[in-house]
Amino acid sequence: MIHARVGRVRNLKNVMENEEVQIRLMSLCFLRDAQGRVLLGRKSDKPEIGAGTWNGFGGKRIEADESLQDTARREVWEETGERVRVGKLISLGQVDFRQPTKHRINRVHLFSSSDFTGEPEVNEEMVEFGWFNKEELPLDQMMEADGHFIPELMKGKQIRAEFTYTEDFKLEGYWSVDEIGRIKTETEELRQEVRVGMR
Repeated sequence: MIHARVGRVRNLKNVMENEEVQIRLMSLCFLRDAQGRVLLGRKSDKPEIGAGTWNGFGGKRIEADESLQDTARREVWEETGERVRVGKLISLGQVDFRQPTKHRINRVHLFSSSDFTGEPEVNEEMVEFGWFNKEELPLDQMMEADGHFIPELMKGKQIRAEFTYTEDFKLEGYWSVDEIGRIKTETEELRQEVRVGMR
């Protein structure tokens, strides 16, 4: 088990048993090159969440009749200025982001790929791109939670993590990051989860 920080850990399963919580399925993809570096993009100042920060590609709610893998591929395409196409994806686990005041969990399924073509181009969503070694990640320019779980992914680990944000997107002082085995991402159970979360 990997602990990102020792602190108060709240189990989201227990929270969900006592509250009506909407679960939104999302994806986040990290592109890796032959040297093991990861391609990150710096967001524009427009998004409500994470403006000006570095991250992978995606994080958007999946569209109707889209698998999580297809969502990841589409988001990479859109956020690289319609320049990068992704082939094979590897599942890296999932991260839950929760805002108690909104009674909502954004369940982000994580992927990586070294099977891609094209070069990213600056666009309205991403204003800068860069390749980073694990020792060079711009942690001070990422969302606080990202700075805890992305380094674990760079070590080749699959994870399941839980983070809780305040209403103004400040990370509260408790979370957990655990190493897990490989999880399945295209199953009827996930489709059912989408339907339940959208009610």
